[in-house]
Amino acid sequence: MKRILTIAFALTLVASSAFALDYGWSISGSSTDARVNTGDIAPGLPGSVYLWLTCTTVDGVSAMEARVDVQGLLFLSFTPMNGALNAGAGQELLLAVGGCPREDFLIGSISVLNLGTGGSLCLVPSTANGFNVTVDCDAVNPVTHENAVAGFATTGLTFCDTSDQCTVSVEDTSWGNIKGLYR
Repeated sequence: MKRILTIAFALTLVASSAFALDYGWSISGSSTDARVNTGDIAPGLPGSVYLWLTCTTVDGVSAMEARVDVQGLLFLSFTPMNGALNAGAGQELLLAVGGCPREDFLIGSISVLNLGTGGSLCLVPSTANGFNVTVDCDAVNPVTHENAVAGFATTGLTFCDTSDQCTVSVEDTSWGNIKGLYR
């Protein structure tokens, strides 16, 4: 009986980790805080929201592909920042990122126009390839990883949010090993 319970527990751990996403992205109303996912954009005026890398459980990011899905707002442009390059066009992002940055890292700004009713933005699979993925920084065997996303919505609306699926794991260790790092 003990063996069956141990196997069942191990399978539960494996199954739960299979649904974890290794990279998290956020569309924020702030250029200094990645987690401002709601806010106001004045009607009739262009406004900016910002694309941030917010979670990495593997290593840094070298590339990302997704589409910016916009509801109720007019998409104007995407402008890469901090050394990122966009080979995509319009809402279709195909980003190359140098230096393998980790969280929290500002990737670019998205300009939108509030048509008067407010709206929301989210990252969804690209039209070209159907990908909403990040490529890790493994120099020998780079791997794509599905993205967790926290979108943006104007006040009173709900933003898309799968960001809770990107969690950073902690390795088991002893207190002696931790103290040994600082000797």
